[in-house]
Amino acid sequence: MLSMQSKIGQDSVFDVSLFWRAHLQKILFDVHGYWRKDWILGKIASRCSSFREYVRKAFHKLHIESQLTDAQIDDYIHQHAHVENKMAMFFQLRTALSPAIESVILLDRCLYLLEQNATTMVVIKKLFHPPNHRDVMRL
Repeated sequence: MLSMQSKIGQDSVFDVSLFWRAHLQKILFDVHGYWRKDWILGKIASRCSSFREYVRKAFHKLHIESQLTDAQIDDYIHQHAHVENKMAMFFQLRTALSPAIESVILLDRCLYLLEQNATTMVVIKKLFHPPNHRDVMRL
């Protein structure tokens, strides 16, 4: 699943939308005490020029009335600015290692099938072009 994501460290710098999304979830936990699974935002960060605008649009899309001032929203970013580099490194590492981890999972599933008495042969076939690592199918 993760190998489908773009290679953040190779093609571009850290995508600020990931950082904004993490802060938005922190704000929602602080304001509401929870994050509901049916809250779906989509890709609104690309249409926002600042974190303040992102939070306002997110609250509007989630139909949540915000009592946060602009200063309070800015404080969330400033309080955790030191974490942005760590998050960038984490996402780069996660994206870089995901193809290897997914390959290990596929091999484990193949070995499981081979250990069953009813299975005599397991084949992994490529379905799509190499840039996509989730392009295999077990037969």
